[in-house]
Amino acid sequence: MEINETLSESTSTRKATYAFAALSLLVLGFFVFFMSNIALYASVLSASIGDAYFFLFYRNSAWRKNSRFKSRFPGKGSNKGIPMIYFIVLGSPTVVLIFLGIYRLLSGSLIMILLNSIMVYGFSVTLFFATFTIPLAIAHSKDEKMEEMNAENHYHPLVSILIPAYNEEKVISRSIESLLELEYDRKEIIVIDDGSKDRTAMLVSHYAHAYPNIVKLLRRPNGGKARAMNYGLLFARGDIVVMMDADSCLDRDAVARIVSIMSNKNIHAVCGNVEALNRTSMLTKCQALEYITSENLLRSSLARPGAIAVLPGAFSACRREDFLKLGSYDPDNIAEDFDLTIKLHKVFARSGKLEATSVGTAYTEVPPNLRSLYRQRMRWYLGAFQAMAKHKDVYLERKYGLLHSIIYPTITLSLILPFATFASIISGIILMLNGEGIIFLSILALFILVQLFVSLLAISLDRGGKGHIDGYSLAWYSIFLSIGYRQIIDSFAITAILRFLFSSKTRKSLSWTRSERVGVAAASR
Repeated sequence: MEINETLSESTSTRKATYAFAALSLLVLGFFVFFMSNIALYASVLSASIGDAYFFLFYRNSAWRKNSRFKSRFPGKGSNKGIPMIYFIVLGSPTVVLIFLGIYRLLSGSLIMILLNSIMVYGFSVTLFFATFTIPLAIAHSKDEKMEEMNAENHYHPLVSILIPAYNEEKVISRSIESLLELEYDRKEIIVIDDGSKDRTAMLVSHYAHAYPNIVKLLRRPNGGKARAMNYGLLFARGDIVVMMDADSCLDRDAVARIVSIMSNKNIHAVCGNVEALNRTSMLTKCQALEYITSENLLRSSLARPGAIAVLPGAFSACRREDFLKLGSYDPDNIAEDFDLTIKLHKVFARSGKLEATSVGTAYTEVPPNLRSLYRQRMRWYLGAFQAMAKHKDVYLERKYGLLHSIIYPTITLSLILPFATFASIISGIILMLNGEGIIFLSILALFILVQLFVSLLAISLDRGGKGHIDGYSLAWYSIFLSIGYRQIIDSFAITAILRFLFSSKTRKSLSWTRSERVGVAAASR
């Protein structure tokens, strides 16, 4: 009966996804054809080249070994090289611009031609990052459904769930309650109180006394999240360790799904599906949609080969024996989850992989205001730069597999995105002021349409095809992911890049910051 229901749900989900995909291709194709704009053609064509490259890369059975799409420009007699993706994503817009003769076909002064070229180039890169994940995520969704139905049921190890907590009295009870309600019974919940000054320890001790065989409270002086996690690992007995933030709560089947995936011994770690819990304002709803269309969709799209960039602290899992091999978390890195992920890829580049699930879902609080959002993104960006600088050998070493050929290039290229977006908008505004705004407005309209359809497709794929708990209404906020919210996030990213590159004080004084807690009720799961 359950198999039939799963098949029925899977079929219904695929129909909705394929319907949105067909509709988006039809509408976007008609729009591009109707506008008859050479600049629009250039943007779409160059973005499509990058999309096609990624899709072929994805479908290639030897992707992990880099046998067909090898890195170019190798070093002397060594296994070094620059991944081809750099030349595809950055080179294809230039080639398309030249091939279509856009410099000749655009009338006007040299400065107008330059502004048009900057605008087209920027939108090409932006369109690529907005669209390349879609076909890959659809393919992964199909694979995930089949794997879920064929999963082994006899694998039932003890799972240790670690929750580092510092002044979390507003949210810790909600988190523990969600874990006690999990369908998976072989679990231990270990809360590491990292020198809290509020009632966090007292609240956890209540659960430890009520559920002595399940909930454990560990206390230590304040030393940061990484040290708290390492301390918790000393007491963890489970074969699988689940990492979870104190402000997160899980779906009832989340851990069971993680365990099911890790019944495959070649899977060393799994990242869960993370969604916004507090969706009460325009800012938090934009973040909720961003999590679905950017974070979750990206992880799903690159999960099949194992190109997982980050095991999120909100909800992810790793084998305890692998933790011991890696030397646990690095206390000196403020993006400890990213640093851990890099180390996993380095160690297991040729044996096994990292996975992602869209089924096992965690709900986490997102920053409720711009000040908290700024602090969160500064930690994310600066921590990522810190980790990549620490592991800079990955850039040229092919032996690190997907970390070298996909993950690092994708992150590095995404750093160009905020600059490209702002350059496109500024160029477009100048063109509008000079009476040549039709090109800019048509490309901007295309991008808004693309963002809308990406949002609809991402929502249809969310939570294993169940869709977002707010339904498709969240897709209306996609316009702010194009205009408004996007520029805020891009400005944060540019600030972080400039601070890291040009401020030695910033690099030397990086410290972990936490977002403001709201303490809203748990999601309806």
